Amino acid sequence: EDASKLRSNHKLTKTKTKKKFPEPSSTYDLHKGLISQQNQLLEKLRRFQQISLDSLKQKKLVVHLLEGQLENKLKDAEQEFIAELASMARIRLTDNNSSVNRNVHSGQ
Repeated sequence: EDASKLRSNHKLTKTKTKKKFPEPSSTYDLHKGLISQQNQLLEKLRRFQQISLDSLKQKKLVVHLLEGQLENKLKDAEQEFIAELASMARIRLTDNNSSVNRNVHSGQ
């Protein structure tokens, strides 16, 4: 019984396979089918490339925006640094002038 079940399953598989891939009636039909498949694949490739291109354009835009934001933050940080440096220089300059004035007053 098991052998007959296996044979019948094997026959079903063969018939299913034949139904999935019908044999072309001529070389022309085969060529036509291959061209159709090629065109479908090319269209899928074009869509994929367009999606990739759009994605890269979006990434470029985001990178450009981030670059601008980073540049602005860098300029702000530079201005803060210069202002703090100038503030520190004024304090030191004031301290040095006070010391000089004290020395001048005590020396007289």
